[in-house]
Amino acid sequence: MAKMDDIRKAVKEIIIQENSAVQIEDEDDYHSEFRDIGIDSLDLMMATLKITEIYGVKFSEDVFAELETVQDIVNLIESKS
Repeated sequence: MAKMDDIRKAVKEIIIQENSAVQIEDEDDYHSEFRDIGIDSLDLMMATLKITEIYGVKFSEDVFAELETVQDIVNLIESKS
């Protein structure tokens, strides 16, 4: 479980670097849709590019289109690690 916690922390930090107005404070925020916590499509695109650099996880158009929450990103990274 520590690995997932590390991934969650890293993804949170990457997203906040892209948009400092985004607040990911509790468990609900990880499961809220992007727009509900202030993440727009540009923020998401920039964050996924950074995640690709760090984790080597590639986001195909199909996978990218299916992402709806921060937890979706975490789950994808964990499944590919």
